[in-house]
Amino acid sequence: MEKLMFIFIAAIVPDGSYFILGDNRSNSADSRDIGYVTREQIVDKVTSVNGNSLP
Repeated sequence: MEKLMFIFIAAIVPDGSYFILGDNRSNSADSRDIGYVTREQIVDKVTSVNGNSLP
């Protein structure tokens, strides 16, 4: 089994911006790749979450 290593760094999200995470760390292009997004760039909302239990 391949061991994956992740390096986490602190990020300060500027006012008026969002840090967006994809649904699959290995195969998502999200804020870790493309940077922060503005509210105007967000075109939809989450309607369901599969495989996770939310409080």
